[in-house]
Amino acid sequence: MSMEAFEKIFSTKLKLLYEDKKGRVKVWEHKTLNIHRVVLHYRLGNQTMKYAELAGLVRKEMKDNFKVSWWRGLGFGVLAEDIVIDDDKDELVKLIDDQVNAKGTWQWLITADPVKRRITGMHTWAAGYLTPMFVETARYYKDAGEYDIATYKRPKGKLMNILTAVAGSRMGVEEFHVPE
Repeated sequence: MSMEAFEKIFSTKLKLLYEDKKGRVKVWEHKTLNIHRVVLHYRLGNQTMKYAELAGLVRKEMKDNFKVSWWRGLGFGVLAEDIVIDDDKDELVKLIDDQVNAKGTWQWLITADPVKRRITGMHTWAAGYLTPMFVETARYYKDAGEYDIATYKRPKGKLMNILTAVAGSRMGVEEFHVPE
């Protein structure tokens, strides 16, 4: 897919921080006193892996290059292109955090599998700073019409169900629909 399209999407709120020498990953960042957000854009060359292997790759990148500050946290999203997922989509739910994570809160993931011609996306249950990038990236793939697309919203965990119920919020699992 078009790298320029993703650069346009990500550059609306983020700045390109670096690109590795092999061109496998571009890292976008927004960092202020109050907020720290990152998007990792992988191009994996039709590599076959399980979601857990992808998680290891992502968490290593985050650990090696970013420090999570207690006062602002660190939220991130991942676009993994040219990746053949050899796993059940239920494993995807385990990657996306449902609450703050001291190692960085993984807010969304979109994978583009060129063999199955399938886009799979998972977003955390709460919308945030990076949500528009998830929506616009999914919309880009949907509009291109070359892939089947499925996007999901990660359900709240037990703790968040309790806390949001106490706060008067609705509980439930929803499919994440990309707006037209």
